[in-house]
Amino acid sequence: MSCKNTIFLFLLVILVLTSFQVYAAEQQEKSAILIAAFGTSYHEAAVSIENVVKAAQQAFPEHTVVLSYGSRTIRNILKERDGVIIDSPLSALAKLADEGYTSVIVQPLQIMSGSEFHEILSITKAFGAMNDPHFQPIFFTNQEER
Repeated sequence: MSCKNTIFLFLLVILVLTSFQVYAAEQQEKSAILIAAFGTSYHEAAVSIENVVKAAQQAFPEHTVVLSYGSRTIRNILKERDGVIIDSPLSALAKLADEGYTSVIVQPLQIMSGSEFHEILSITKAFGAMNDPHFQPIFFTNQEER
């Protein structure tokens, strides 16, 4: 075997191995945590929600942590007043799906099983292939199951 053939074969092996590594990296599961809050337009209260996001990032560094606000009114106030855009739970899940995330844990910040919680639950169930929609508000009783 000539020197040129050996070099060609060597480069071909490197190219094939590199391709397999890139393919394997692309196939790894991308996971995220979606913090679904009602929202707030008060800067002082927003600190509490930001602390939850930071705590999730520190506790689960292998996950991407995303914040969403369920209240359209709050999102509009923040956009108009501060130029801050925060996605709704629906749009955040859709973006994560578009970005290739295959596993999303939805963590609502609602403490009771009210209409906002059930809205997030129904949105989460619609994306059932991406996540496990079995979560509960903090103050949950078995009487609330349906």
